[in-house]
Amino acid sequence: MGEIDSKVKELAKKTIRNLICVSNSNKNKLVDLGFDTKKISVIPNAVNKDLFKPSDKTKSKAKLGYSERDFIVGFVGHFINRKGPNRIIAAIEKLNDPQIKLVCVGNGGELIPSLFTKVIEPKPNHMLPDIYNAFDVFVLPTLSEGHCNAIEEAKACAIPIISSLGTSVEEQVNENFSILVDPLDIDSIAKSIALLKKNEELLVSYTNYLKSSDSVFCISERSMKVRRVMESSITKS
Repeated sequence: MGEIDSKVKELAKKTIRNLICVSNSNKNKLVDLGFDTKKISVIPNAVNKDLFKPSDKTKSKAKLGYSERDFIVGFVGHFINRKGPNRIIAAIEKLNDPQIKLVCVGNGGELIPSLFTKVIEPKPNHMLPDIYNAFDVFVLPTLSEGHCNAIEEAKACAIPIISSLGTSVEEQVNENFSILVDPLDIDSIAKSIALLKKNEELLVSYTNYLKSSDSVFCISERSMKVRRVMESSITKS
């Protein structure tokens, strides 16, 4: 490990002109490894806003076999403990509400069997907006992230968020459209889902805020920022 640390420090001092991180938490980890903070640019992940955008929720629900009355909780990601889909299942089981359904898009692990869960294999980007727009709320009780693409995609589709305190997700959301909880607290996850199902006024206000705000980073903006960093590196050389 000492030899690896030595090589990382040498790399940090001599080889790298510029680094691009997707979040401040990632930047801080690099600084802790010895990289010069002046060489690090934070440029978050972004989405194609021409593709990911709000559409008719009733029609999107119908495409997945649900009715307008069903309250759809959505999850997109790997089915692993860090991401927390089984914590969502445990939370919904506590609520015991037949109107609440869960859609999990992904693979790579095992889910707790439940009658209210629909599993969808990973889809290409052009097929995801219809799925997101079927969600009433996007839930990600993650233990850690870099900068979560799925949260950005959900935001672009104007889907309110329930996610995790104490993670880089805090850089991606605010109180105008999200609820943050302890990702290991099943009761808190359950209460947040129940709150948004019961309080339609709050749910609508979250949705309307996302529709009217500019909280989503566009992929064309990201491309320009990355290009500027690359051009700066060439100039320095």
